[in-house]
Parts: sequence; structure tokens; C-alpha cells
Amino acid sequence: MISHITLGKSGLPQYLETGSKKESDLARDDKDTRIAISGSIDALKDSIEWLNKNKNWKNSYYHATLSFSFEEWDRVKDDPAKLDEIVKRYLELNFPRHELGEICFHAEAHVPKILWEKFHSRGNELDEVYEEGEMVERLPHIHIGVSMQNLRFATQVSSVASVYIGRTSKGKTAEIFKQTCDEIINHEFGFSNAVVSRKGKSVKRNSCEVNMATWQKFVEASRKKL
Repeated sequence: MISHITLGKSGLPQYLETGSKKESDLARDDKDTRIAISGSIDALKDSIEWLNKNKNWKNSYYHATLSFSFEEWDRVKDDPAKLDEIVKRYLELNFPRHELGEICFHAEAHVPKILWEKFHSRGNELDEVYEEGEMVERLPHIHIGVSMQNLRFATQVSSVASVYIGRTSKGKTAEIFKQTCDEIINHEFGFSNAVVSRKGKSVKRNSCEVNMATWQKFVEASRKKL
């Protein structure tokens, strides 16, 4: 399993429902089978709309995508409780300053019907792996949308990654944190190595103990910045 997380202002619930994006004419039902896991897409939609109407924030939500090999997916696809556990663990690692009851989120899996599509640059780390227009295999994946609205307190919901994502000078640091969280989940659920080869150069995988220590350092540092 390997994840990717970004910030957004509007449109995520609609994208999950319709599959609409500028570089594709295919609808969601043409591309994927949708499987609801946990949370509520209606609550996420309402929360994002409320934030955009009442808060002058640059972004309104986080959008995480967890991609799996077909072998990994076959082991968990028929176990709703396990899928929910994976989602909750991802939220715990990335939003350690918040209890789950503070977070408005929605998680759903997309199992591809269309297995290949052309890669289009989005200005992130995937540009180091694929070339523009290259045919890329579509894998089973889970989308997690998290509103920045805190359901219990007036403070904003903040991911540890928010200190780093969206900042060019912090790109490598954000990648280290993301990779650390991925590897913790992979170890706990028995998934494959999340560290992918970049342009033929292999990347060293850390031990679980090292990843947990690194994650704790990020969490402690984020408390001083958020």
C-alpha cells in the first residue's frame, strides 16, 4: 500500500460520486465500482459547503488516496471491518492531535473497471515516477476525505502533514512523513513495501521501530508549528 494526501477547497464529494475530471470523459460508474467503508459523504459535503460559506480558509479539506496491489486488495476486499480498521489507523497516524469524534470524514473504495489510463502531471511526487501521457495501471484504492471543520471545538482539524504539504521547500520532508505512516500501516496489516523505485533507483526501507520513532518526532514537532 502507498498513499498520497493533498489539500482542497471544493469538489471532492462530487468527484467521488461522478468521477468527473478535465482529463477524462469517463464517468465514475464507467471507471470503478464504489464501495462505502465508513463516515458519511453527505456530512462531508455539508461540512465543506459550510466552511466555504462561513470561513475564509485557503483550503477546506484533506484528500487522501491509499493504493493497493491487486494481491493486497484480494486479502481485505471481503472484510468490511478490516477496511474500516485501515481507514481509522490512517486517520490516527495523520491526525494524532484529534480524536475520531472531532473529525468529519468519508471513506470509500474504488475497484477499477478501466485498468489503464494516461498519466497527467499534477505537480507532485508522482511526476518523478511517470512521464506525461504514459499508460499507468489503475489499482484498487481507498479515498478518504477529511473536512477541516472540527466537530467538537472551534479549532481547525490539522494533519501533521499540513505543516509540510503544499510547500515547495518542505516537499521532501512531507514525503518522509507520508512514507513513515505508510510503512507503519504496511507492517501492521502485512502489506507490501510502500517505498517504490524512483527512476530505477531503489529506496531503503526502514524498520518498524525506526518508523515509529520517526513518526513520534514528527508529531512532537508539529505541536510546535500547528
